[in-house]
Amino acid sequence: MYELYDKNGNLICYRMTKRIKNDLGEYDVLTARSKKSEKECRKIMDDKIRDYYIQKETEKHKGVFPTMLFKEFADNWFELNVKNADCSQVNKENYRNYVYTHIIPYFKDYKLCDIHEDDCQRFLNQYIGYSKAMVSKLRMTLRRIMRKAKRQKLIPDNPAEDIILPKVTQGQRRPITDEERAYTQNSRNTLCRLHSFNNALLRTQTD
Repeated sequence: MYELYDKNGNLICYRMTKRIKNDLGEYDVLTARSKKSEKECRKIMDDKIRDYYIQKETEKHKGVFPTMLFKEFADNWFELNVKNADCSQVNKENYRNYVYTHIIPYFKDYKLCDIHEDDCQRFLNQYIGYSKAMVSKLRMTLRRIMRKAKRQKLIPDNPAEDIILPKVTQGQRRPITDEERAYTQNSRNTLCRLHSFNNALLRTQTD
Protein backbone atom coordinates (compact mmCIF):
# COMPACT_ATOMS: atom_id res chain seq x y z
CA MET A 1 0.00 0.00 0.00
CA TYR A 2 1.32 3.43 -0.84
CA GLU A 3 0.00 6.97 -1.32
CA LEU A 4 0.18 9.10 -4.44
CA TYR A 5 0.52 12.89 -4.19
CA ASP A 6 0.46 15.67 -6.73
CA LYS A 7 3.27 18.21 -7.11
CA ASN A 8 1.64 20.46 -4.52
CA GLY A 9 1.66 17.73 -1.89
CA ASN A 10 -2.04 16.95 -2.09
CA LEU A 11 -3.12 13.32 -1.74
CA ILE A 12 -4.31 11.89 -5.04
CA CYS A 13 -5.19 8.37 -3.94
CA TYR A 14 -4.19 5.26 -2.09
CA ARG A 15 -2.78 2.58 -4.34
CA MET A 16 -1.78 -1.06 -3.95
CA THR A 17 -0.75 -3.89 -6.25
CA LYS A 18 -0.85 -7.66 -6.01
CA ARG A 19 1.19 -10.12 -8.07
CA ILE A 20 -0.40 -13.57 -8.61
CA LYS A 21 1.46 -16.44 -10.25
CA ASN A 22 -0.67 -18.06 -12.96
CA ASP A 23 -0.66 -21.62 -14.34
CA LEU A 24 1.95 -20.68 -16.94
CA GLY A 25 4.42 -19.65 -14.27
CA GLU A 26 4.01 -15.97 -15.13
CA TYR A 27 2.66 -13.20 -12.92
CA ASP A 28 -0.61 -11.35 -13.33
CA VAL A 29 -0.65 -7.93 -11.66
CA LEU A 30 -3.77 -6.52 -10.02
CA THR A 31 -4.03 -2.83 -9.10
CA ALA A 32 -6.47 -1.12 -6.73
CA ARG A 33 -6.94 2.62 -6.09
CA SER A 34 -9.08 4.68 -3.73
CA LYS A 35 -9.35 8.40 -3.11
CA LYS A 36 -11.10 7.85 0.23
CA SER A 37 -9.06 5.62 2.50
CA GLU A 38 -6.65 2.72 2.87
CA LYS A 39 -9.53 0.56 4.08
CA GLU A 40 -11.51 1.12 0.91
CA CYS A 41 -8.44 0.47 -1.21
CA ARG A 42 -7.89 -2.88 0.52
CA LYS A 43 -11.56 -3.78 0.00
CA ILE A 44 -11.28 -3.00 -3.71
CA MET A 45 -8.19 -5.20 -3.91
CA ASP A 46 -9.95 -8.05 -2.08
CA ASP A 47 -12.80 -7.85 -4.60
CA LYS A 48 -10.36 -7.88 -7.51
CA ILE A 49 -8.55 -10.93 -6.13
CA ARG A 50 -11.85 -12.75 -5.67
CA ASP A 51 -12.98 -11.88 -9.21
CA TYR A 52 -9.58 -12.94 -10.57
CA TYR A 53 -9.87 -16.44 -9.14
CA ILE A 54 -13.50 -16.77 -10.23
CA GLN A 55 -12.51 -15.84 -13.78
CA LYS A 56 -9.62 -18.31 -13.80
CA GLU A 57 -11.83 -21.11 -12.52
CA THR A 58 -14.46 -20.31 -15.16
CA GLU A 59 -11.85 -20.36 -17.92
CA LYS A 60 -10.54 -23.69 -16.65
CA HIS A 61 -14.01 -25.27 -16.78
CA LYS A 62 -14.74 -23.81 -20.19
CA GLY A 63 -11.75 -25.60 -21.62
CA VAL A 64 -9.30 -24.62 -24.32
CA PHE A 65 -11.82 -23.12 -26.76
CA PRO A 66 -14.55 -21.36 -24.74
CA THR A 67 -16.07 -19.83 -27.88
CA MET A 68 -16.42 -23.07 -29.89
CA LEU A 69 -19.98 -23.72 -30.99
CA PHE A 70 -21.43 -27.17 -30.46
CA LYS A 71 -22.58 -27.42 -34.08
CA GLU A 72 -19.00 -26.90 -35.32
CA PHE A 73 -17.64 -29.62 -33.06
CA ALA A 74 -20.48 -32.06 -33.89
CA ASP A 75 -20.02 -31.50 -37.61
CA ASN A 76 -16.28 -32.12 -37.27
CA TRP A 77 -16.98 -35.24 -35.17
CA PHE A 78 -19.16 -36.69 -37.91
CA GLU A 79 -16.65 -35.91 -40.65
CA LEU A 80 -13.72 -37.49 -38.78
CA ASN A 81 -15.38 -40.37 -36.95
CA VAL A 82 -18.32 -41.51 -39.07
CA LYS A 83 -18.03 -40.40 -42.68
CA ASN A 84 -15.07 -42.66 -43.48
CA ALA A 85 -15.62 -45.25 -40.76
CA ASP A 86 -15.51 -48.98 -41.47
CA CYS A 87 -19.26 -49.53 -41.16
CA SER A 88 -22.20 -50.00 -43.48
CA GLN A 89 -23.67 -47.15 -45.48
CA VAL A 90 -26.95 -47.68 -43.66
CA ASN A 91 -25.25 -47.01 -40.30
CA LYS A 92 -23.57 -43.90 -41.68
CA GLU A 93 -26.89 -42.56 -42.95
CA ASN A 94 -28.48 -43.27 -39.57
CA TYR A 95 -25.73 -41.32 -37.82
CA ARG A 96 -26.12 -38.50 -40.33
CA ASN A 97 -29.82 -38.34 -39.53
CA TYR A 98 -29.24 -38.30 -35.77
CA VAL A 99 -26.58 -35.59 -35.97
CA TYR A 100 -27.94 -33.24 -38.64
CA THR A 101 -31.70 -33.70 -38.30
CA HIS A 102 -32.02 -33.92 -34.53
CA ILE A 103 -28.94 -33.07 -32.44
CA ILE A 104 -27.37 -30.11 -34.25
CA PRO A 105 -30.67 -28.26 -34.87
CA TYR A 106 -31.44 -28.38 -31.13
CA PHE A 107 -27.99 -27.26 -29.94
CA LYS A 108 -27.11 -25.02 -32.89
CA ASP A 109 -26.91 -21.82 -30.80
CA TYR A 110 -25.06 -23.37 -27.85
CA LYS A 111 -21.38 -23.01 -27.13
CA LEU A 112 -19.88 -26.42 -26.50
CA CYS A 113 -18.75 -25.48 -22.99
CA ASP A 114 -22.17 -24.06 -22.05
CA ILE A 115 -24.12 -27.30 -22.47
CA HIS A 116 -25.11 -28.87 -19.16
CA GLU A 117 -26.76 -32.13 -18.18
CA ASP A 118 -30.20 -30.49 -17.92
CA ASP A 119 -29.85 -29.22 -21.50
CA CYS A 120 -29.12 -32.74 -22.73
CA GLN A 121 -32.02 -34.16 -20.74
CA ARG A 122 -34.41 -31.54 -22.14
CA PHE A 123 -33.25 -32.47 -25.64
CA LEU A 124 -34.04 -36.13 -25.03
CA ASN A 125 -37.37 -35.36 -23.36
CA GLN A 126 -38.65 -34.01 -26.67
CA TYR A 127 -38.96 -37.59 -27.82
CA ILE A 128 -41.47 -38.83 -25.25
CA GLY A 129 -43.64 -41.44 -26.97
CA TYR A 130 -41.11 -42.18 -29.72
CA SER A 131 -39.65 -45.63 -30.20
CA LYS A 132 -37.12 -46.78 -27.62
CA ALA A 133 -34.68 -47.79 -30.36
CA MET A 134 -34.62 -44.31 -31.91
CA VAL A 135 -34.31 -42.40 -28.62
CA SER A 136 -31.58 -44.76 -27.40
CA LYS A 137 -29.60 -44.13 -30.59
CA LEU A 138 -29.96 -40.36 -30.16
CA ARG A 139 -28.69 -40.61 -26.58
CA MET A 140 -25.80 -42.82 -27.66
CA THR A 141 -24.78 -40.41 -30.43
CA LEU A 142 -24.92 -37.35 -28.19
CA ARG A 143 -22.89 -39.18 -25.54
CA ARG A 144 -20.22 -40.10 -28.08
CA ILE A 145 -19.92 -36.52 -29.31
CA MET A 146 -19.56 -35.17 -25.78
CA ARG A 147 -17.21 -37.99 -24.79
CA LYS A 148 -14.86 -36.96 -27.61
CA ALA A 149 -15.02 -33.32 -26.48
CA LYS A 150 -14.12 -34.35 -22.92
CA ARG A 151 -11.25 -36.54 -24.16
CA GLN A 152 -9.87 -33.55 -26.06
CA LYS A 153 -10.18 -31.45 -22.87
CA LEU A 154 -12.62 -29.03 -24.47
CA ILE A 155 -15.11 -29.62 -21.64
CA PRO A 156 -14.46 -30.81 -18.06
CA ASP A 157 -17.20 -33.47 -17.97
CA ASN A 158 -19.60 -35.27 -20.29
CA PRO A 159 -23.03 -33.65 -19.69
CA ALA A 160 -24.81 -36.45 -21.56
CA GLU A 161 -23.25 -39.33 -19.63
CA ASP A 162 -26.02 -39.78 -17.06
CA ILE A 163 -29.12 -38.62 -18.92
CA ILE A 164 -32.03 -41.06 -18.85
CA LEU A 165 -34.52 -42.16 -21.46
CA PRO A 166 -37.92 -40.49 -21.27
CA LYS A 167 -41.12 -42.53 -21.50
CA VAL A 168 -40.83 -44.26 -24.86
CA THR A 169 -42.72 -46.96 -26.73
CA GLN A 170 -41.34 -50.45 -26.77
CA GLY A 171 -41.42 -51.72 -30.34
CA GLN A 172 -42.93 -55.18 -30.58
CA ARG A 173 -43.11 -57.52 -33.53
CA ARG A 174 -46.59 -58.92 -34.13
CA PRO A 175 -46.98 -62.61 -35.03
CA ILE A 176 -47.64 -63.29 -38.71
CA THR A 177 -51.08 -64.42 -39.77
CA ASP A 178 -51.94 -67.84 -41.25
CA GLU A 179 -52.36 -66.21 -44.66
CA GLU A 180 -48.91 -64.56 -44.43
CA ARG A 181 -47.36 -67.83 -43.27
CA ALA A 182 -48.95 -69.72 -46.18
CA TYR A 183 -47.79 -67.06 -48.64
CA THR A 184 -44.23 -67.27 -47.27
CA GLN A 185 -44.24 -71.07 -47.52
CA ASN A 186 -45.58 -70.98 -51.08
CA SER A 187 -42.92 -68.45 -52.07
CA ARG A 188 -40.24 -70.66 -50.55
CA ASN A 189 -41.58 -73.73 -52.38
CA THR A 190 -41.64 -71.82 -55.63
CA LEU A 191 -38.02 -70.71 -55.18
CA CYS A 192 -36.98 -74.28 -54.38
CA ARG A 193 -38.67 -75.63 -57.54
CA LEU A 194 -37.07 -72.86 -59.60
CA HIS A 195 -33.67 -73.66 -58.15
CA SER A 196 -34.13 -77.39 -58.93
CA PHE A 197 -35.21 -76.57 -62.48
CA ASN A 198 -32.14 -74.39 -63.05
CA ASN A 199 -29.85 -77.14 -61.76
CA ALA A 200 -31.49 -79.71 -64.01
CA LEU A 201 -31.16 -77.37 -66.98
CA LEU A 202 -27.46 -76.86 -66.29
CA ARG A 203 -26.86 -80.62 -66.10
CA THR A 204 -28.65 -81.10 -69.43
CA GLN A 205 -26.50 -78.44 -71.08
CA THR A 206 -23.37 -80.01 -69.64
CA ASP A 207 -24.28 -83.48 -70.86
